[in-house]
Amino acid sequence: MTKSQLYLLLIASFSLMFIGLVALGGHFLTVPNKGIAIACFLLAFACVIGQMGALALFLRERARARFLRQQAQRNATTTSTPHE
Repeated sequence: MTKSQLYLLLIASFSLMFIGLVALGGHFLTVPNKGIAIACFLLAFACVIGQMGALALFLRERARARFLRQQAQRNATTTSTPHE
């Protein structure tokens, strides 16, 4: 599994946890457990922060891979061109 795939998996996991925690928090708001509901909503907020972090790491990894690809292409064209 590459780093990009791992970051995408983290984004999907945080998204599913966010949906589940919001639904669970909504359920606990209907029953008289407001403390647990608030905890679920705070954890859902933490999942949003995790999503943003994983997305930032994914974009950084993509940019790094693109940069390395461009460097390799430049080096290949530079070494194949005869110098006078």
